[in-house]
Amino acid sequence: MNCLKCGSKNLDEKMICLDCGNDNHKGNHIDIDDVRPKVKNHHNFERARKVVLMFILFIVIMTIAFGATILVYFIKEKSNVRVIDEFNNYSKNSSVYVLYMGNDSAYADELKIYQKYYEFDYQKINVGRLTIKNTKRFKDKFKLNKLKNSIIIYKKGNLVAAENVTNIDEMNNILKDNKVIPTVIEDPTNEKELINNTLSGEEDTLIYVSFVNNDLVKEKSDALKAQCDEYKIKYQFIRGYIFSEKQILNYMNQFNYSSIKNELIVILENKKVKKIIEFDSLYYVDYIEIFKNYDIINSISDYLKYININDFNELIKTDEKNIFVFGDSKCKYCDSLKYTLGSIAKEKNIAIYYIDLPDDANLADSLKSLEYEGNYTYPLTIIVENKKILDYVIGDSEKDYYINLFTKDGIIR
Repeated sequence: MNCLKCGSKNLDEKMICLDCGNDNHKGNHIDIDDVRPKVKNHHNFERARKVVLMFILFIVIMTIAFGATILVYFIKEKSNVRVIDEFNNYSKNSSVYVLYMGNDSAYADELKIYQKYYEFDYQKINVGRLTIKNTKRFKDKFKLNKLKNSIIIYKKGNLVAAENVTNIDEMNNILKDNKVIPTVIEDPTNEKELINNTLSGEEDTLIYVSFVNNDLVKEKSDALKAQCDEYKIKYQFIRGYIFSEKQILNYMNQFNYSSIKNELIVILENKKVKKIIEFDSLYYVDYIEIFKNYDIINSISDYLKYININDFNELIKTDEKNIFVFGDSKCKYCDSLKYTLGSIAKEKNIAIYYIDLPDDANLADSLKSLEYEGNYTYPLTIIVENKKILDYVIGDSEKDYYINLFTKDGIIR
């Protein structure tokens, strides 16, 4: 609006013209010299009030921001104390401890699954919630330029790995290289139950444990099972290669086993470990020797009847058909034959007499009362009736051969 008297637009809030002093609201003329100071003072007051209000608002905002900063700091400090206490406890006391520093759920979820499978201690630290002081502390401790998505591994209080990762495969490789997880990632629950059930079972058992996974393992297992089936021995295969290093020690300790080699044979008798045989690599000849040299299930060879030469001389005088085996304690073929004939004695419920001649004994002298025409070589199996040899076998032969021979001579019916 313009002044009605002079046309000026310079009016105050009461419609008084500041140029001519005209009161446009009432139509009265006011002395301009009286008006201008009042208007000036009024404007100065309004300006000062606004400045004071803005300053007060600024102080309030700064106070709130500062208070929030202090609150966040103390919350972080309190949270960091708990996190660092947990870290110190795990890193010093755990047999295996894995720390993930970051906030990527993919890494964290995968590590939680591994923790359930392989039973290591695990902690996740969100790097964004660390104080500046603690961030620097961890960087210096692990010698890392950045903490985000880093995997740290401790074993028995010693730092063994600290690396940044960019994907799950890199993380898995670090865990595998340090034997936190096995090379074959699989839930080992069934295998653990198998061990527990085998140890608590009533049957004596031969157990094959392999910590390596290759094409030969199944072949070895099948061959051992076939051998066990032949001797009527319970057989169990344990896939040790799906265990972590910690689990190998934990679960194999149930077999009184504390070292780590590639393959094991464990012989259980009466719910106790009778024998553990370790191999860097198990070959066919090795597990044939196992059956020859280690007694299983009260010893297959115990089903033979062990006699001396005097007992032999008395028994050959009877009219019964008897089986006699002459052996030498240093003869590996004799040991093999013990198991073959022992299993026949057990299955067919027949008597087979075994004479282990001392070093100074002579096989020819032992058989001089019989009309024996063969070679004097160990082992020697003869079938005698009324001081006459009906049949004989020199050396070690197949089980079926002996069964057929004993059936032909009327001992097995």
